[in-house]
Amino acid sequence: MSAEDMIRDPRFCDTPMVTVMGLRFFAATPLRHADGRSAGALCLFDREPRAFGEGEEDLLEKMAREMMQELEAPLAGKGIGPRGLCMTPGVPA
Repeated sequence: MSAEDMIRDPRFCDTPMVTVMGLRFFAATPLRHADGRSAGALCLFDREPRAFGEGEEDLLEKMAREMMQELEAPLAGKGIGPRGLCMTPGVPA
């Protein structure tokens, strides 16, 4: 999801992000656990309008995947899955 100029976008034009904070550009992509559950969003903001093409969108999605891998890696090494369950082979979760 992105808005290249939030002032001209009806989804955002009257929000405090625009009217109070003066933000103009917004882009976001979901942060998802390995099992597909949502953990939040990786967002970009700017006070200047800007173009956001398919290449930038792909890069933001890649960054979100890498961020979740980094966040989940320490848990996986301790046998803790995305829901805090044991991931030991042969042990039911």
